Amino acid sequence: MEIRETLLIGHTTGIGKAIYRALEIKEGVSKSTGFDINESHPNFNYNKYGCIILNAYDKFNSQLNTLFEIAENVDKQTLIIVIGSTSAYKTNPTDLYWAKYAIEKAAIVKAGRDLNTMGYNIAVLSPGTVDTHRNEGKTCDKLSPFSIATSVLEIMDKYKDGILIEHTVIRTVKH
Repeated sequence: MEIRETLLIGHTTGIGKAIYRALEIKEGVSKSTGFDINESHPNFNYNKYGCIILNAYDKFNSQLNTLFEIAENVDKQTLIIVIGSTSAYKTNPTDLYWAKYAIEKAAIVKAGRDLNTMGYNIAVLSPGTVDTHRNEGKTCDKLSPFSIATSVLEIMDKYKDGILIEHTVIRTVKH
């Protein structure tokens, strides 16, 4: 399958910046460009894109609401890649922020599965801890943001070959 233009939502820091650079994406939107995922965008033309990468996360439900807004406004052949998190599978959050984050990331995995059963093409990529500003100070092994970009490219390449990778978990090797 051919992929028309690609849109990256959340492209200025961390994982998004790595994806933007590595995939040489021509169009990215974020708060800095006036696209706030905490708000709806009823006039945004999502349907002009063959692939939409939803990387941005801000407040509770922002990513989930944006995913459904995209789904409501695209052709079902559009590949939607959502950057999730292995936090979806953890049961020991350290505070309310991380509890809400983990709950939303679990909901993203469930939403991807449900939307796929409805004929959409949703790929959820759930990385472990990534070396970004959000994880500064954590002493665990961290993935490079560019390793996430490489995984996104693999998902896109498989899709072009007619294969949808619905959910992928990537993490550092346990020693």
